[in-house]
Amino acid sequence: MSEQDRNKTPYFDIKALSDYPQIKISTLYAWSAQNKIPSIKIHGVIRFRKYEIKTWLEGFRNRMPKEKSATSIPSLQGRSEGSTMALAGKPGLNQPKGKEK
Repeated sequence: MSEQDRNKTPYFDIKALSDYPQIKISTLYAWSAQNKIPSIKIHGVIRFRKYEIKTWLEGFRNRMPKEKSATSIPSLQGRSEGSTMALAGKPGLNQPKGKEK
């Protein structure tokens, strides 16, 4: 797409964009303030270029979820794999109370 075509591309306002990928308006305001989503602020009014939003959304398409490991779970960070395996073998772990073996 040429720069001239991009300049002709219409903008989303916050309401139209929230309907497009079905994201809450409050979330879009927060993401815009945190620069997590491409946006333009014109005299206090936030607008989103359609081509930038489509490109931004496409960036999420190829992301594969990471396999959860001990280091990706906040409560287990800093523990070695051996110590987390030892936790898994403790009686009563992940079992309802009263059902311990």
